[in-house]
Amino acid sequence: NLKIFPNPFQDQTEIHYILSNPSQVEISVCDMLGKNIAVIDNKMHEAGEYVAILDGKTNHLTPGIYLVKVMINGSMETQKIVRVKD
Repeated sequence: NLKIFPNPFQDQTEIHYILSNPSQVEISVCDMLGKNIAVIDNKMHEAGEYVAILDGKTNHLTPGIYLVKVMINGSMETQKIVRVKD
């Protein structure tokens, strides 16, 4: 259950996810060509609800379309996000 909002976003967006078991989590952002732009999280988490913050300014995201990839214990979910002008 991956939820990302706001989307489109200006400065920051939140990546919400729930873990039913302790899990290795990796959250990354890629451009539309698949080039890795930023790693938001990459560690083991206990079961529970989590929010990862993607800061477009800190990660130098220009306005455009990106992919957020969330890998939990080897299973990946991908969603498109859009950064709009500041």
